[in-house]
Amino acid sequence: MKKVSFDFDSTLDRPKIEEFAKSLVDDGFEVWIVTTRLSSEKAPSARWNDDLFATATRCGIDFKHIHFTNGADKWGFLQDKQFIFHIDDDFVELKMIQRNVKGTVAISSWANPKWKIKCEKAITKYLESN
Repeated sequence: MKKVSFDFDSTLDRPKIEEFAKSLVDDGFEVWIVTTRLSSEKAPSARWNDDLFATATRCGIDFKHIHFTNGADKWGFLQDKQFIFHIDDDFVELKMIQRNVKGTVAISSWANPKWKIKCEKAITKYLESN
């Protein structure tokens, strides 16, 4: 299965990145949101993640493909799950993914005008090797 992962805050909540995620869903990719946010059960308010769920709905992302780490590092969840890439604005998270998650390309969305090109290159490389 072709799986990719997006951080939410300052990444998937940006319109161009949301549009890209939706296009991947439309192309048959399994798109995940992996966020350090608190899950609704642990959040201070029942409406804490409404914006995230609204974006997931617009993109066509299945709610079972949303993972809240509740403050833990993302690499622990991503490890051994064969994601093609994870795109995030947090350099520390990206560095830990690079070090600890074999086969997943860590891509920065922060001040990186080439984020989409890097995502597409990771997908092309994955498709060529599988």
